[in-house]
Amino acid sequence: MITLITKLILENEHNIEKFNIDYYLENKLYSIAAALSALETTNEIQKHYFKTEASKDCYAENVMRLYALLQSLFVSIDSLYSLAYGLTKSKSFININKNPDLRDLKYIRNDVVGHPANRVYSSSTLAYCILDNKSIGKFEFSYHIYTGQGIERVRIDLNKIVNSYYIECNNLLNVLYNIANDNSRLS
Repeated sequence: MITLITKLILENEHNIEKFNIDYYLENKLYSIAAALSALETTNEIQKHYFKTEASKDCYAENVMRLYALLQSLFVSIDSLYSLAYGLTKSKSFININKNPDLRDLKYIRNDVVGHPANRVYSSSTLAYCILDNKSIGKFEFSYHIYTGQGIERVRIDLNKIVNSYYIECNNLLNVLYNIANDNSRLS
């Protein structure tokens, strides 16, 4: 049975492959080629994450898988911005922050992977984030945020966040492909 996330990942692969990376390399449009290449790479990480099962016995493996997933999603979003800018020359062409799941993804990644031992939430609030290694499953995990105001447990639904990413990404790739095609940038 093919799940929604599997369909979205395969659609993403197809959308990325519609672009001719060699064309961008040959025409020295390296930022576009690099963004597309990064999207290919991160999609492979995400595809592998959801194809394989989390280990019930190996916390280190689960942490490594989760770190790879969160970092790959973070890189994917950055690559989408670079691709959009490379094709449109506009920084405001996309605003992924309009999507609450993707806006949260930035914070989740920074809490868990980016700066867990020294997180700044406001100009004066320091926080410390501790991943609950035992909570890591294929579709969810939890972590705690410690501040001077108390402790907050955060439960993350990976299925929701990743589905939201792929829907947004696939829509954007289709629009960007049409822009690139209209501008005769594809060979």
